[in-house]
Amino acid sequence: MLLTIGMPSYDNFADVWFTVQALRMYHDMTDCEILVVDNKGDARLAEWVKGWGAGLVRYELYTETNGTAPAK
Repeated sequence: MLLTIGMPSYDNFADVWFTVQALRMYHDMTDCEILVVDNKGDARLAEWVKGWGAGLVRYELYTETNGTAPAK
């Protein structure tokens, strides 16, 4: 991978979905990955990344503290 785009998330499936779709539509994502750091544990987001985003989106669960600031 040449570029990793980090995206913190806290109970925000819709914004992650729309951001990933916009990146795919408007940018060449060759040799890029999107790292989603989920700070709440959204099962729907985890399943979406596992099912659709394999190869482009990576999901990491980080629930030791709350909010998006610690995930950044």
